[in-house]
Amino acid sequence: MASAVLGDTAKPKPEREPGVRLQVFEVERPMGRGQRLAGEQSANLDRTIAQFHLEGDEEFLDEVAECYVARLTSQLEIEREGNYVFEVVSWAPADLWIDGNVVAQGVHTQHGIATSVHLAAGKHVVRVEFCVGGGEPHFAMRWTPPGANKAAEIPTDVITAEAFYFRPTSPGFKLLENEAARPGLHRKVAGLYPSLDIETIHPPEVEVPVGGLATMRDGTLVVATFDARKLRAPHPQPEPDGELWLYHNPTGDPAKIERELIAEKLYEPAGVCVVGDAIYVSQRLEVTKFQRDETTGNWQPTTVASGWDCNDFHALSFGLVHEPGPEGHPGFLCMAKGTGLGLKQNPPQHGSVWRIDLSLPVGKNVEAITGGHRTPNGLGWGPEGTLWVTDNQGEYTPANEMNLVVDGKFYGFFQRAADGAEPSPFQPGATREHNSAAVTEASVWLPQDEIANSPSEPVMIPAGWPFAGQMLVGDVKYGGVNRVSLQQVDGVWQGAAYRFTQGCEGGINRLAFGPDGALYVGGIGGDHASTWNWVDPTGKKTYQALQRLTPNGEVTFDIEHMSLRPQGVEVRFTQPVDNSWLADTGNYQLQQWTYEATPGYGGPKKHVEPVAVQKATPASDRRSVLLELEGLKPNRVLHLVTNPRSVDDQPIWSAEAWYTVRRLPSRDDQEPQLPHVVFVT
Repeated sequence: MASAVLGDTAKPKPEREPGVRLQVFEVERPMGRGQRLAGEQSANLDRTIAQFHLEGDEEFLDEVAECYVARLTSQLEIEREGNYVFEVVSWAPADLWIDGNVVAQGVHTQHGIATSVHLAAGKHVVRVEFCVGGGEPHFAMRWTPPGANKAAEIPTDVITAEAFYFRPTSPGFKLLENEAARPGLHRKVAGLYPSLDIETIHPPEVEVPVGGLATMRDGTLVVATFDARKLRAPHPQPEPDGELWLYHNPTGDPAKIERELIAEKLYEPAGVCVVGDAIYVSQRLEVTKFQRDETTGNWQPTTVASGWDCNDFHALSFGLVHEPGPEGHPGFLCMAKGTGLGLKQNPPQHGSVWRIDLSLPVGKNVEAITGGHRTPNGLGWGPEGTLWVTDNQGEYTPANEMNLVVDGKFYGFFQRAADGAEPSPFQPGATREHNSAAVTEASVWLPQDEIANSPSEPVMIPAGWPFAGQMLVGDVKYGGVNRVSLQQVDGVWQGAAYRFTQGCEGGINRLAFGPDGALYVGGIGGDHASTWNWVDPTGKKTYQALQRLTPNGEVTFDIEHMSLRPQGVEVRFTQPVDNSWLADTGNYQLQQWTYEATPGYGGPKKHVEPVAVQKATPASDRRSVLLELEGLKPNRVLHLVTNPRSVDDQPIWSAEAWYTVRRLPSRDDQEPQLPHVVFVT
């Protein structure tokens, strides 16, 4: 239904390139024998090198910390079956995997150790890891293929690395697996939240990469799909392949759900909303209204907004939500336009939330109301009619974010514009380093890899669900759904983030509650960057999901909320805890930090320091405790770790919370202003 405006200054990068992928993960201290990195963390450095060879004096390692883990990965393609001998020389203990199996472990020699492996003809994944504890690593690996007399470097024409247009990285020290870690404690939760049941509602033979999700008044589920694996930087897809489906009776037996295709050839539909009996879909170059023709039964498309250029794969049209207008007015649509990161030649109004006036003619009804967003992959209504938008870590965005949408505000992503490109709306002339006051900081930080990696759509939890009135946020890369409780302090919205659930079939991109209270979740994934897909527990990349979540009545022992009080913080649990445990200040570990936004990808934690608990006072119902804190500061992330068991001896589901402190309450604010359930239609 639309075609993109394509430039000719860059070509899509191939999926593979000659060489070896090198990832470097900085660690605070050398790892012990048998110790491993905690899973799914972004590297500090990610690049392709020519060979399985590292001296340590390479220029690209100059800024790397003294201690680090090096991971080298390549795809080996061989034409001949037989025994291949791999000779490893390593000054640091190194492990060698082939096709996921350890074939050499703890290799630590300057003279080389040879390992023989029988390989079939075809492709094999070769991976090496070693930890450098100071000094130069000096690592090299050679091979002796069948029929050869001596070891030599592996030919460059048989080893390839994944090719990415850009490679998201993250600063700071990485977490190591340790005995204290468990699901929900310094690690992701494992599996589905126990208070929920889940069912897959698409046919097993059909993949459903979900770009948009909404429900109609009769419960019919509206699903927009497109294949994000076809997104190859730097340009948009050359041909639209999106579809719009209706799932009739989605609350019933999944085998009896009827699917109806109502539109094809949509251009990367990344948002859907329903207003009355009409369906609105945000595409790359337009917003389209679909209305059923009662005479023919067909769904007729009408363009309600268009006229903008879009030349970059990253500038999707995220959304949609409907904002009611005054009496007699059809209302407004809100959509978030991503920033182009491939060509960096942004047309006007990118990196922005748009308000579309449905009463005005096409071409004159789009207004940019915010600026400074990088990847605003999700808009949703929150408490008291507030509108929220998420964003992904990246340049000038040191961690993932959830932001309150306020007209005229700039949220910090300074577009690195090429010649002739346009800055983001409301972008100040001076860069962030020289004009930090012009930036509206995140209401809620979602620290990279600790609780998020690619946050998506936020939705408010309705009555009848656990944690009603709070928010849920999907995540395409971290996987599953996280939870956020919001609080107003001194008129400023801020709040805490908690892990909620995993156990879905793909990385969650869209969420929608149905009129019966079921939560529908849709997943997607792509390969245009090194991160935009969720890897399931078996190690498989995922690219789609469509499932239904329903409460089952079970009460899971968890942190209900963490909120600020004048004396410190109140922590409330879903079930009672023993009074003596609650009163022991040693059972709470708190740390605070701030972030430094930089032009590089991500930003380091700054001013990291412990926060002392002076006193812990349990409430009479044994479900809450007031922690009196010393040294709590504004504009910090306050991280809580607490690991109680309920009076029924249940372990806590998730033992951590991350509260973004923008304002500190005064002594006059005796009660936290927690959200209540508000439905916005």
